[in-house]
Amino acid sequence: MDRKVTLLQEEQLSEVFKWGYGFSIYRGVLVVWDEDWDKRILRVVDNIPPYERDELVAIQESKAWISFLWQDSPPRDYYNHGVWEIKTPCGDIFQSIGSYTVSSLDGYIEQVG
Repeated sequence: MDRKVTLLQEEQLSEVFKWGYGFSIYRGVLVVWDEDWDKRILRVVDNIPPYERDELVAIQESKAWISFLWQDSPPRDYYNHGVWEIKTPCGDIFQSIGSYTVSSLDGYIEQVG
């Protein structure tokens, strides 16, 4: 089984995420927490199909906005400014603040969409 390894430095993550509130690994994805540690972001990860989630490096929710960091290229449906309806009893709704990619060749991060 081939495993992907993405090496990132804190400075690179700071380009995409608010940093400093902690992080977790959930279903193989780096979850970067903001000040309120809103666990509903885990439902977002749960709702991404596994074949797409395999390309997701990191994710963060902040005030109902989501940032994604993908390996090389995001799936078509995850470009900027999409509306995300999460299937919860409360009907949570999130919006994408941005999709970013990290190059597997040189670690360069750029915004897409």
